[in-house]
Amino acid sequence: MEVQYYDLPFGITTIDTGLVRPGFTASHLLVEDGQAAFVDVGPASTLLMLLEVLSRKQIPRENVRYVLVTYVHLDHAGAAGKLLRELPNAQVVVHPKGALPLIAPDRLIKGATAV
Repeated sequence: MEVQYYDLPFGITTIDTGLVRPGFTASHLLVEDGQAAFVDVGPASTLLMLLEVLSRKQIPRENVRYVLVTYVHLDHAGAAGKLLRELPNAQVVVHPKGALPLIAPDRLIKGATAV
């Protein structure tokens, strides 16, 4: 699996999700004192990629505390549910208006499919 990620200062890693084309969309991994958080996780197809980055950076899945979702669309949060099943201590941080679409994404998926 081709995984492109770039380490930046202050414990920030940019992960190219590969959606549409390379360099178009990204997820970010924040790490401080051995604890981690993902900011936006991309579409469902990014699950293995995100877990691979954790593995390469030697961050145990148990150390991911948060999955922060900035925007509840499939390109930003499509992998959130699957990822949370892999991260036993993580919790989602999302605006209250985004909670229902994350919990029950059927309407969101139907709308995206129609487009």
